[in-house]
Amino acid sequence: MVTLIFLDKNGTYRPSGWARYGYSSEIKNERTAATSEDELSDVFEQSGVVELAGTDEPIEAAIEEPLRFRDFLILEDGEIVFDDEYVREEDTG
Repeated sequence: MVTLIFLDKNGTYRPSGWARYGYSSEIKNERTAATSEDELSDVFEQSGVVELAGTDEPIEAAIEEPLRFRDFLILEDGEIVFDDEYVREEDTG
């Protein structure tokens, strides 16, 4: 099991991180969701997309390593779903 940690960004809860073990916080704009990597893989598999926008990666990469692509997920009404409008920005870092 993993816990995805979501932060509210302009009304959308997007993952900011994850934890393998217990996690708690008192941050007001933060939500968590317990899940498994298999469940996250299923979300990506059911997305209906072929390639992850803003990357050169096929959806299969997210199915294999869902935590690496968690930024494509959002928390909507307590459910983790694929955000088909999201485009990963290049790291200018």
